[in-house]
Amino acid sequence: MKESLDNGRDSTDADEGSTATAQQRLLDAFMASVPEVAIRAAQAMVDEIPAYAAATDPAFLDEVRAHAVANFTVMARVMREGRSVRPDELAFLRAPTTRRALARFPLPAFLHAFRVGQRVAWEAVRELTDPGHEAAALDLVRPLLEFINLASTELTSVYLETEQLLLLGGERVRRAVIEDLLAGRPPASGPGRDVVRDAGLPGVPGMIVVSAEATSGTCDEHQQRSVASAVGRATGRAEQPLVTLRGDEIVAIAPITVDGMGKVSRALADVHAQRVARDLGLTLGSSTLVTSERDLPEAYREALQARAFSAATGRAVCLWDVDPLEYLTLAATPTAVRLVPDEIARFLREDLASHGVLTSTLEAYATANLSPTAAAAALHCHVNTVHNRLARIATVTGRDPRSFRDVSELLVARNLFIAASAPPPAVT
Repeated sequence: MKESLDNGRDSTDADEGSTATAQQRLLDAFMASVPEVAIRAAQAMVDEIPAYAAATDPAFLDEVRAHAVANFTVMARVMREGRSVRPDELAFLRAPTTRRALARFPLPAFLHAFRVGQRVAWEAVRELTDPGHEAAALDLVRPLLEFINLASTELTSVYLETEQLLLLGGERVRRAVIEDLLAGRPPASGPGRDVVRDAGLPGVPGMIVVSAEATSGTCDEHQQRSVASAVGRATGRAEQPLVTLRGDEIVAIAPITVDGMGKVSRALADVHAQRVARDLGLTLGSSTLVTSERDLPEAYREALQARAFSAATGRAVCLWDVDPLEYLTLAATPTAVRLVPDEIARFLREDLASHGVLTSTLEAYATANLSPTAAAAALHCHVNTVHNRLARIATVTGRDPRSFRDVSELLVARNLFIAASAPPPAVT
């Protein structure tokens, strides 16, 4: 019995020794073939991953192959020594990972490439396995998976760390550039000039400044950045719009052409409507078009004034869409409000406090060239409804809706009262 057990133990020890020896031979063979396997892995990445296929720079592909060589070499060494990989041995990941992040290379594509490389490496291990010694390869599965898990975790950590630093650094530069431009100073630093160039500002026929603020107390930083991104996209062509947060305020400086002003107006109106619908209480205003960086400080003051008009009117306000009369009334002093006759002031206070139905009807009527029929069509109501509302306005104010002068007086007073209801935002 004892002899039988000893024979069994000897047989097991022999099998284990044989597997260990075969495993060492396998890993030695893999180490010798690492340069070839790295070439295969790089080609597989190009074949399978669009972002890699689009990178035609030979230096990039050379780096991918070198990275694969370092990866496979460390992987084979720790498996041959039968231990876990040490953090310092994963240092080879930092340089290429940082470069991918700096180049805005998508993290999912980078992780996909890492998985492709490990798959090609495992396929090479299987091809190099001696017939009858498949157990030697199977025993490598667990340490291989452990290596992949640790390395991919380190890769992701380095990428996100670099991306965060890039984001913070870029945000600081953009904020500094905007502060310089709004103060009438040209950006002095090299990175600052790069930001201005990337925003498409040099040599453009015109620029605008946009100011926005989400006034809801529930608006957090994530929502603010979402609004900032939306404003940046709405203001135009630049891949990297010059937009930043200044406390609670969002400021953007963007190139614009006369032909593009209507498109920007609509886009900013959409941003405002969507964020107001989300209960963020957004106020949003844009300056007129200016043609020189020297004019940007004045353009910023215009944007703040437009934002005050936005608070008063409940819509996004681009000053180029505001006619001179509306501008003068919206920007009027408290003295102008006190000059409004008492009967008109009383009418406006009461109507504006109850959703402004009558004043809205008056505005539609004036826009329709004093045509009740056209006003009814614009308001989607019956023409008799318009007649009744105009009659009520005449009774309360003593002004004749058929008189252009009287209608103008009422509309000017309306704008004065609207403007007086929202104080202008302070300069940040």
